[in-house]
Amino acid sequence: MDNQEKYSFKQAQENYPLLFSKEKQKLRKLLGAKIWIEHIGSTAVSGLGGKGIIDIMVLVSEKNVADFMQKLLKKNYKYFMNDTIDRFFFEKDYKYKNKTRRVHVHLTYNKENFFGCLAFRNYLREHPEAIKKYEIIKKNATVVCEGDGQIYRNYKKKFIDKITGLAKKPKTEI
Repeated sequence: MDNQEKYSFKQAQENYPLLFSKEKQKLRKLLGAKIWIEHIGSTAVSGLGGKGIIDIMVLVSEKNVADFMQKLLKKNYKYFMNDTIDRFFFEKDYKYKNKTRRVHVHLTYNKENFFGCLAFRNYLREHPEAIKKYEIIKKNATVVCEGDGQIYRNYKKKFIDKITGLAKKPKTEI
């Protein structure tokens, strides 16, 4: 999968939760029970199109990060430098029904980062109007970025930060 293909927009597919579940089982077997594994990104939100990559966030204790990184590397996950010092990024391609599928594993010990990603995901799941806005931003980002991941992420950042802030606000009831 080259960068241009990686940064192309695809319609949502119903099998994303199944693909996540299969990868979660592999990660649980590899890394053990003392971790938290969550499906994040566009494939974690029903009806939201995107790159079609299964993004997985794994929360671990800080003392175990190096050990877990080595375990992922031994299972052919590729490590990429990330612009966040407490979030370690891996990817792996595999065949599924004669197609190449890609998984991104975000390994972190930063609870605020982890729960911020979940808050963003959960907000989208509960607000269809936000899904529509985000989908437009993602489509535009794939065109603007021309295969450059940093441009792609920066293009979406303002919206993600806004929604994450809204999601973290305490809900008041009348």
